[in-house]
Amino acid sequence: MSKIPTYEELEQRIRELEQAEAECKRMGEALRLERDNLHNIFESMEDGIYIVNQQYDIQYVNSVLVKDFGPYEGVKCYKYFHDLDKVCPWCKNQDVWAGKTVRWEWYSSKNERTYDLIDTPMTLSDGSIGKLEIFRDIHDRKRAEDALRESEEKYRSLTNDVLDSSAIGVFLLDSDFRVVWVNQALERYFGLRRDEVVGKDKRQLIRERIADIFQDPEIFTEKVFNTYDDNTYIENFECHVLANGEREERWLEHWSQPIRTGLYAGGRVEHYSDITKQKQTETILQESEEKYRFLLENAGEAIFIAQDETLKFCNPATERLTGYSKEELSSISFVKFIHPEDREMVLERYQKRLRNEKVETGYSFRFIDRNGMGHWVYITSTITSWEGKPATLNFVNDISSQKNMEAQLRQAQKMEAVGTLAGGVAHDFNNLLTTIIGNAELALMQIYKGDPLNEYIEEIKNAGNTAASLTRQLLTFSRKQMIQPKVLSINRILHDMEKMLRRLIREDIEMVLDLDSELWPVNIDPGQIEQVSMNLVVNAGDAMPKGGKLLIETANVHLDRTYFRNHGVENTSGAYVMLALTDNGTGMDEKTRDRIFEPFFTTKEMGQGTGLGLSTVYGIMKQNNGYVWVYSEPGKGTTFKVYFPKAGADEVSDTEEQVGDDLLIGSETILVVEDSKTLLKITQKMLEKYGYRILTAQNGREALEVFSGHDGPIHLILTDVVMPKMGGQDLVEKIQSEKPEVKLVYMSGYTDRAISDNGMLHKDVNFIQKPFSSNDLVRKVREVLNK
Repeated sequence: MSKIPTYEELEQRIRELEQAEAECKRMGEALRLERDNLHNIFESMEDGIYIVNQQYDIQYVNSVLVKDFGPYEGVKCYKYFHDLDKVCPWCKNQDVWAGKTVRWEWYSSKNERTYDLIDTPMTLSDGSIGKLEIFRDIHDRKRAEDALRESEEKYRSLTNDVLDSSAIGVFLLDSDFRVVWVNQALERYFGLRRDEVVGKDKRQLIRERIADIFQDPEIFTEKVFNTYDDNTYIENFECHVLANGEREERWLEHWSQPIRTGLYAGGRVEHYSDITKQKQTETILQESEEKYRFLLENAGEAIFIAQDETLKFCNPATERLTGYSKEELSSISFVKFIHPEDREMVLERYQKRLRNEKVETGYSFRFIDRNGMGHWVYITSTITSWEGKPATLNFVNDISSQKNMEAQLRQAQKMEAVGTLAGGVAHDFNNLLTTIIGNAELALMQIYKGDPLNEYIEEIKNAGNTAASLTRQLLTFSRKQMIQPKVLSINRILHDMEKMLRRLIREDIEMVLDLDSELWPVNIDPGQIEQVSMNLVVNAGDAMPKGGKLLIETANVHLDRTYFRNHGVENTSGAYVMLALTDNGTGMDEKTRDRIFEPFFTTKEMGQGTGLGLSTVYGIMKQNNGYVWVYSEPGKGTTFKVYFPKAGADEVSDTEEQVGDDLLIGSETILVVEDSKTLLKITQKMLEKYGYRILTAQNGREALEVFSGHDGPIHLILTDVVMPKMGGQDLVEKIQSEKPEVKLVYMSGYTDRAISDNGMLHKDVNFIQKPFSSNDLVRKVREVLNK
């Protein structure tokens, strides 16, 4: 039987029960507060919350789900959410009750929204395991994702279509450098199919399929592999694809860069642009540039850019013209090259052209090269831009030879005009002088030497001879002096004349002969060689008033086209014999040199010279197809060089037998034909004085009448060449056609084409030059009659 508790024990027990009841109330209050807090949390969430037990009875649904799906009391979860009468086949409850947390998406056909669900196990109030499920409405997000996905698919499709239609070939590589995608252009360029390369390692593809399609496979492989080894930089290079059955030959430009973001970050995209046409254009341009460069480098004219008064972009001809290199020219003002007298004109036109003002396109001026030598140049300019600044493009030709030729032509035309005048005057004077000299000789033959008139008549004769000498010089200058060339050696003539030449100059002048021992022969009238030599020696002596040295040289020379062109003459190259006379006298300036061959031009004082000496030399050289050039500067002496054509191998010297004075008398009949009555009369008297029978006529027609009407033989005809009504040549042709045995002598004051070529007598033509003496006349007549 149990012990009855005491009052104290009962009182202690009551207090313990009160304390336990108080603790229970406190704990209940805490649980209530915790439940209220949890309920408040669930109710405040934007996500839906619901709790279900293992019998699928809903224990709790927060207001978010109530709003979407309605009241839940007494409703199974499959009915509440899915309107099903049994557990739905996709239910995750079994996994949750087994202790797993499951996340999945669910589309509610009840309200047509999509939810992101998280199912997790929880202990219910009765200690059993239930399920807490969180509903997150992702319907709007899913719609956005679907729209984005659809947009991406459309964009990807569009991008693929665009890239496939692009002319740029594309390789897309992932971070392992495997091929993700290639476009159609790439397939076409490389001769590969997409299904052959997608998914393949690019390095392996290059080794096995790609490298060998290029002209330089090693270089291509090295450059591309370097980008894979260090996928941090942009690469760009050109490569040449070779043709085969699957691809065409073409040039490609490779351009690639790393992919830094997105799905293929760490990969690389490679582009291949077809630059075949560009390369072809570059080749054409390069060939064109090479052609233009060749033309520029090999152009005979100087071509350069003028800017800031310096020469730029100079071709070799510019270097040759100036004497400076391209580098030197870039730092030298081009003003230095312009003759001081032309600078103002050239600079003014240069500045006007830079200002795009109207100015002549081309003009000439004097140019000075590095050695101080002057050239005449012709410049053609046009405005251009060089390195962004105005400049002129210039083409410069050295026209010094042309200028020399123009000067020579002007000089020749002037000399020809003066010569024509001089020849005409000399012709008229010759007729007069023949009459004067002939009458003086006849008068002297009529009186004895002691007669007081003898001296006066001698003076008349001497004056006539002096005048005749002047007319001969005029005829020589005008190339109307009749000559009879012979093949001879100039050295022999000079040796024969040496003593006489020394007498022509003063004793304080040393004369030295330096003659080529192997000198070629020339074909020329000996008298003309003598005249050239004497005139040049006299001229040299006059140029050394204080004494000096005169050097006479001969030499064989070959003159080429360049030499002639430099002297302003267009002529072919050939062999010539040179005669040069050099003195160390006063020399001449340019103005004097330009006029020295003009008739009557002299630098001597009045009465000390005729001015015909050098003009006679000029005429002789022209008549013999030779040349004379002078080199002289004030204070530096003078050199005259004359060039005679070398005699041909077929040219042979003629020899003539001289008739003695005692054999000049004759008795033959001579027909003299001359249109000048006074000359006809004196000629008749001269011949009659020596016993000849003379018939006369004043023109060809009259002579024919005399010839046909004369009884007896006419042994010789002495006729002028140029006469009115009928000239001498026509007369002779008519007579000799009937009487070929009749002999002939022409007489004239100057040459005529009927009997000569450039003053040289035709072969077998007998001729006597007016004015002539009676002795010269009868000697020529006797020589012809004796043939």
